[in-house]
Amino acid sequence: MSSDALRLASASDDGTFALWDVTTLKKLRHVQVGDRVKVKSVQFSPSVNVIVTASDDGCVNLWDTRTREKIRELTKHEGPATCCTFSSDDYTVISVRGGEDWIQSVAISSDRKSICASGWDSVIHFWQLSPLLEKAPLLGHSKMVSSLAFSYDSRIIASSSYDSCVKLWNMTTGKLEKTLAGHQGKVNAVAFSPKADGLLLSAGSDHRVILWDVASGNLRNEFMCQAPATAVSVQRSARDLLMVFGDTIGNIDIAKLVTNIY
Repeated sequence: MSSDALRLASASDDGTFALWDVTTLKKLRHVQVGDRVKVKSVQFSPSVNVIVTASDDGCVNLWDTRTREKIRELTKHEGPATCCTFSSDDYTVISVRGGEDWIQSVAISSDRKSICASGWDSVIHFWQLSPLLEKAPLLGHSKMVSSLAFSYDSRIIASSSYDSCVKLWNMTTGKLEKTLAGHQGKVNAVAFSPKADGLLLSAGSDHRVILWDVASGNLRNEFMCQAPATAVSVQRSARDLLMVFGDTIGNIDIAKLVTNIY
């Protein structure tokens, strides 16, 4: 979802990505990335004027959200590009390719001081930036780590795993703070709320999307998808928290949590 909570971008194995109006639920754009490629990741820039996509042909591309035109190809990995993300400065893109360990997720902290990556080896790899320095890995999951997300203040990183758990890690100490156990089956994605709301979403193969209270580790609410839930996004608009869920049969659901948090 865009940072202004007005537009949504979705990626598909049919080689396209689409832009949607969150208010009207109408499709605004439909862009063909390539023939016979799967778009594995799509994300808005903080300014919402640019989108970055990663696809299994190895290409990482920038697109103008207004014209649908490709701005440039940033790189072409020697292997599938499995994920990509913008940093908070609007000028930096991180992308990774699949390899022997098949990296599934990458996240950069909002203060641009840290990068984490994870994949099939169940290990969360952690780097300090400027100067680049690899830190001790975060160990605790027993199966593939499917998704990573930094909290708005960069203090905590959440990890989801095929071991049915979501874990919260302290980025200062590298220690595990909490394990959130509520899903029955693989957990495919996590996303923090963008401000000091203290909320986290997780999407599972049990068709459930769970809204967690980060401070207590308690389940606050849950939503059901028609099929295994594979993606989540959350943004704040005025006084509402907008949550978007995607599943394996192409459904996109939007839920609203009315709060008084500012």
